[in-house]
Amino acid sequence: MGWLGAVLAFRLDREGVPFTWHDIDAPYVAWRASTGLVYPAGDARSQAGLAGWGQWARDGWLPAGTVEQVGYVYAHKAPPHQGRYRTVPLAPGVTLADAPAFAVHVPRVVEAARQRFAERRRAGRPAGAVTVQAHGSTRARAVMWGWSAPVRLALPAQVAELPYRAAFYGRRVRRLVYAYPIPGRAQWWWAGSALVRQTRPRRLDTARQLARWDEDWQAVWPQVHVMERARVVEGWRPRPADGDQAGVVTDVGQGVVTVPALWHSGVRWAPGVVREVMNVLAVWGEVIPR
Repeated sequence: MGWLGAVLAFRLDREGVPFTWHDIDAPYVAWRASTGLVYPAGDARSQAGLAGWGQWARDGWLPAGTVEQVGYVYAHKAPPHQGRYRTVPLAPGVTLADAPAFAVHVPRVVEAARQRFAERRRAGRPAGAVTVQAHGSTRARAVMWGWSAPVRLALPAQVAELPYRAAFYGRRVRRLVYAYPIPGRAQWWWAGSALVRQTRPRRLDTARQLARWDEDWQAVWPQVHVMERARVVEGWRPRPADGDQAGVVTDVGQGVVTVPALWHSGVRWAPGVVREVMNVLAVWGEVIPR
């Protein structure tokens, strides 16, 4: 059970729908290294996802302390990801988006689901059961390797005094350099940067990547000081075949629902994916809509 499986499990449980789950405990997964930021991108699907996260945060049905509203702070001349919102200058080259954003503690959500629903785990699919393949690996044609590492930051006054913790996003040349708040851990952020396409998952030199992040961070965010670093974790995001723009796919004959491989948006677009799955299950008579 990974990210989408975990959030779907909590949703089914909230709706009172009985379910079991199965997992092969693959060694190469995305969720352990997920930095889980829902930022205000400008495309329609991302805007719908952001609105969905606002509703999820208000409803409070995910584990306590795993979702935190944050401020999106960037070091760009224009809003990243075609964002459309008013902006607030904080310092030369540093801008706050006047739009909501959310940090999600993906590893904690997954671990909480695995623990809470441990007794429902099965060795395989029960005969005749409707099945949701709640991971992108089924439709993946490659993986995107990445990493994250908790870092403790010391903030300048104009950032520390913001009503919400800052989620930092920037680039140095073509390299990403960001740090996103870790929900439930004051003064700690997830550092992250590289995404490397791999045809087969393999481990890379994380010490080299973290050293490069340090160098890039000091160049892009000189006013934000790194006080401490924790262990680096690797992750592998499923990437679909080029041109695969489909959402949830259904096989009525087999009773199987398959989620898309969302290598760059599995957290941001989760509300839409979960809604699609729940709608399919409702049509199939597995869920009674409220």
